[in-house]
Amino acid sequence: ERLAFLYRRHRVRRADMASDLTIDRTSVLGHFFDNEKALIEARRKFERELARFRKKERKTKPKFTTPVFITFVRTPYVVTFEAPAANDAPPLRFTAVNAHLVYGAKKERRQEFDALVKWLTLRLTAAKRLVAPNFLLLGDLNLAFEQPRKDREKIDAVIRKYNKEAFGDANVRRVYFPFIDTHPVTKKDIRTNARDSQTFDQIGFFRGADERRLPNDPWRTLINTAEPDGFDYGVFNFADLFARALKNKAYTKLTKAEKKALQDNERATDKFIFDAGFAEKLKSIDLEPDRFYHFGTGQSSDALLWGNRDGILDALCKFAADNPNILLEFKTKSNKVRYFLENEVPHNIVCSWSLNPPTIIQNEEHFTANLNERLEAARLVADRGIKVSFHFHPMVYYQGWERDYPRITSRLTNDFSPGEVLFISFGSITLIKPAIKKIRKLGNSTKILQMEMVPDPHGKLTYPDKIKIDMFSSMYHSFQAWHDKVFFYLCMEKTSIWEKSFGYVYGSNEEFEKEFGAKTMCKLAT
Repeated sequence: ERLAFLYRRHRVRRADMASDLTIDRTSVLGHFFDNEKALIEARRKFERELARFRKKERKTKPKFTTPVFITFVRTPYVVTFEAPAANDAPPLRFTAVNAHLVYGAKKERRQEFDALVKWLTLRLTAAKRLVAPNFLLLGDLNLAFEQPRKDREKIDAVIRKYNKEAFGDANVRRVYFPFIDTHPVTKKDIRTNARDSQTFDQIGFFRGADERRLPNDPWRTLINTAEPDGFDYGVFNFADLFARALKNKAYTKLTKAEKKALQDNERATDKFIFDAGFAEKLKSIDLEPDRFYHFGTGQSSDALLWGNRDGILDALCKFAADNPNILLEFKTKSNKVRYFLENEVPHNIVCSWSLNPPTIIQNEEHFTANLNERLEAARLVADRGIKVSFHFHPMVYYQGWERDYPRITSRLTNDFSPGEVLFISFGSITLIKPAIKKIRKLGNSTKILQMEMVPDPHGKLTYPDKIKIDMFSSMYHSFQAWHDKVFFYLCMEKTSIWEKSFGYVYGSNEEFEKEFGAKTMCKLAT
């Protein structure tokens, strides 16, 4: 098991402790000695049943279950954090506890849960020795919680027991498990499994004596209200998310067979279609033999993401080899270039990478290779004698762009020769309304839609002309040593921006296409 914390760094920051939550050796030995008779009897019973299994007198191999808690099977992991407060108030400091408790007999689960609650509650009494005054338990506690009314009473009993032991009052409200209650608005039990029948996962707040800002039991009256401190909580329903993504309907609307398929983790390959007749369709394209064509394969998806799945790269390279008058471009934000390193490919292909500074890749280009990985992949391809290209598109306007983008220029001019690079393009963010809706619907972390944008002549949203000209001209100037050796162009920009950024403009699309074809094909031949 590997446990980790995911957190938003602009809201929460790491403090100065990361450790595991251990039961010290003295306590472990004490548990043995205090329960010696019970443990010996449990071991003898296990050995008797094991002998029966070996004699084939029972069908299943027995498991040894300890009658008492000894130590955690999977050690909980703890890290301190703090959440900055408003108006110069002190930050909210807490130790987050990531616990994945044993999944065994209910008795064993209960033993670990009781021990964990006891450990955390008793630690609150030693406030002066704590790194942070509060604990936030985030765990898969494997309690099942199938019978909420009955199970809640058991959990309440544990909390009251250790409240009494730690604070001298069983009714003190220092420990709060919100998921053991029904939601005060919906009146439904909170569930965390796909079948909507159990609650393995729990959150527990263990509050320091003076802490008033963490959720607690009395706060339940403020849930979903207009009160300034009102809050809500719930469980993100992944099963419903997957059902809607794969079947376009809620999980509750799936048939029994569909639910089983989802629960059994069947691969949703029906959402990614690879055309078995792709190679034949490429052959059927009618091309004029004396005319230049530029085919780009990464317009609506990543050209190399799937590798040679179902022979797609084989088919495309065969298409390029059969048509020497075309330039076939593979656009990518990945580092998946193994195919080009292991196979002979036609000379009239180019692999191109979309580039952005690390801060944009990390925060906006989710699930893609980082900048180093992209440039290392491009270097491997260039070493094979295959031409490469780079797209600074979309360039993103943010504080520090004028420093970060030219740094990429320096890396390119240091790591590549101009003879290896076929072309470089610049372009800005341009969004159509469906794309904006898709970004919002996906819900990924982004600040793209917070930036100043204006409509262009086609109704798309983009940056004001001045921002574009500043960015494009700055980057074009940073490549000055390559101006006569590499083809540069702007992507989908009007003539006035070309002229003010590059100092020149093509008279027509046809003139641009002719120049682009002549220069790139000539370079491919060298």
